[in-house]
Amino acid sequence: MTFAGFTATEKTSLRIEEALAVEKADFRDNGTILRMYQQATRDGRETAPLKKRKRGEYRDIPVPRWLWDMIRDLPDGPLMIGNGERRYQLYGTVYERFMNAADKAGIPAGFTPHSLRHAFTSAMLIKSVPITGVTHWLGHRDVRVTYRIYGHLVPSAAARAIAVLDEEYAEWSKPAKK
Repeated sequence: MTFAGFTATEKTSLRIEEALAVEKADFRDNGTILRMYQQATRDGRETAPLKKRKRGEYRDIPVPRWLWDMIRDLPDGPLMIGNGERRYQLYGTVYERFMNAADKAGIPAGFTPHSLRHAFTSAMLIKSVPITGVTHWLGHRDVRVTYRIYGHLVPSAAARAIAVLDEEYAEWSKPAKK
């Protein structure tokens, strides 16, 4: 497994099966958009449609520019190359390697590869990225699913409204320039 593969998982909100199927060609717009349209099967031999999607449906996910800088010079094909007859790495192998690395790094028990998806979502919502965009990037069909899981991270609309009103008042009440 490559560092780029783990990084793609953390910085794009992907499920493990989705991350396993990421190929260099899935990056668009000079590497700033990742188009997800498939996920690897658990046996690593082929791909399947995204969770709760039909073949051909996709979602575009923004990614940081430095991620493309890591991937740009890699060969075409999967970022996490399988072995032998498998195009993609096995789900179980990736999970086990991740858990072993997390243990060696002293990361508390319970932190799984799926925790990276939660970290991505938490970072987006805490920084006031609209939940509608985050919902799309996660692959949720309904914003209520995202809100049910992560709603506690959405900044208070009332607090934001007060801040906007205070900023506007400060702008309106500036003395006129002479």
